[in-house]
Amino acid sequence: MKLHLATLFPAFLAAGCGPAGIVGGARELTTTQTTAQVVVVVVNDNQEPLVLSVNGQSFTVDNLKIAPGSSAELRMPPGERLRVRGQDDTPDRAPVGWDYTVEATGSRTTTRLGKETMVFSSLYAQGSTPERVDIQHYDGATQTFRQVSTTELGFAPTGVCLAPGGSRAYLLRDLGAGQVELRAYRLDAASGALSLIVPEGDTAPNPQQLDYTSRVECVADPRGRFFYVLDHNDSTSRTRVRSFAVERDGTLQLRSTFTRGLIRTLAFTADGRNAYAAETLGSGHVIRALRIRADDGAFDFQINEAATPCSALDTNPPRIFLAPSGRAAFVMVADSTPAVRLGSYELLSDGSIFQNAQCLGFQTFYDLSFDPRGDVIYVTGKNSSGQEGVLRYSIDPVNGQLVLLGTQVVPAGLGWLTSQQEPDLSSSDPAKNIVLLARDDTLVPHTRGAGAVLEPVVTGSGTPSLPYGSTATVRALRGAVRGCATTTHN
Repeated sequence: MKLHLATLFPAFLAAGCGPAGIVGGARELTTTQTTAQVVVVVVNDNQEPLVLSVNGQSFTVDNLKIAPGSSAELRMPPGERLRVRGQDDTPDRAPVGWDYTVEATGSRTTTRLGKETMVFSSLYAQGSTPERVDIQHYDGATQTFRQVSTTELGFAPTGVCLAPGGSRAYLLRDLGAGQVELRAYRLDAASGALSLIVPEGDTAPNPQQLDYTSRVECVADPRGRFFYVLDHNDSTSRTRVRSFAVERDGTLQLRSTFTRGLIRTLAFTADGRNAYAAETLGSGHVIRALRIRADDGAFDFQINEAATPCSALDTNPPRIFLAPSGRAAFVMVADSTPAVRLGSYELLSDGSIFQNAQCLGFQTFYDLSFDPRGDVIYVTGKNSSGQEGVLRYSIDPVNGQLVLLGTQVVPAGLGWLTSQQEPDLSSSDPAKNIVLLARDDTLVPHTRGAGAVLEPVVTGSGTPSLPYGSTATVRALRGAVRGCATTTHN
């Protein structure tokens, strides 16, 4: 195989995921000469440097990176898998990745690398419709939805996790008899399709089989470094945690196994340094702040702990939501009425957590999501007076306390909430920050108006919507950003 990073020249593709650019430089990497070559011009349309690798052979040892606004010419045999990732130099988010196979032979191919928002959902089987994963793109510029891909699974997953950066997905498949299969999938940057990852080199097998006791779930580290499988044992009130390192090819390598109290919910700070777990202690629960070890992903060092909000009502497992700022957390608990309480917490720079003297009440809670800018939260449900709608709160930037801005009454059928940012739009464009609100069986995009009121997007042909299923037919629903790739040949 001959890999050649040659003289760079102006890129010639105008459509796709962003503007193109030029730069210059040369370097050669070698193995075996071949006559059947594809010439690929990779164009970086992003704000961070990109790192190339081909079938596990990384270019990073020679610092061969594609700078923002630059392009690189690569000569390689057809059928090779080209992997590109961000340089990973931003401490509060995971790098976006691009992964695809170069198929063309004897022609010049330009591949532009960009980013686009996506709605990732895993749907239950319904009648003749099999279990599947759908990826949709909502284009803020054109205000339309486009189906990126749909992948039939052939099994019913017990856990669905999307890797940060949108280039991989991890699914748990229950095999019965206390065994579960951990399956790593690649999200193709060109087609958006999911495919089972074939391990490269000396890495763990994929899929791999694990044992479990009562219940099992998966959680992804927001920096994309570690992946966790939680094995809950209800009879002993303990959770066995397995932490896996995410290898360069996307497969998972077991790094540590440790046991904690029965974890009811788990949340991570955006920088991946701390975790917050709601753990069962006898008949009640406690919120624990935990430090994550950088070498193996274990979180067995406790920073401190705090009581659940409205502690007399914590008979049911709480849910934890971390603000994008990393300075506040919100914990939702329900009692047997059922009434719902939401408490706010302050997170200090050392990771410790302290409860504010705040206890907000609802009759019914459906879902909670943050505005993409991080200063407002939206809650779907019924307020303490029984009025159904979207409750919106501003977040105090210092201590995380919530101030009610109002309850927005919308048509019945509320459910899921998720939000996303359109990477190609400027911060002044109202369409950059979108909150997707489920009404019955459709997702409707909303922008934020005065007083943080959610306003449905309206076009000349009406309000765009995405038929996604419903809260009864969807296992997982999440807005995210994925690396997209467009190619041309000449």
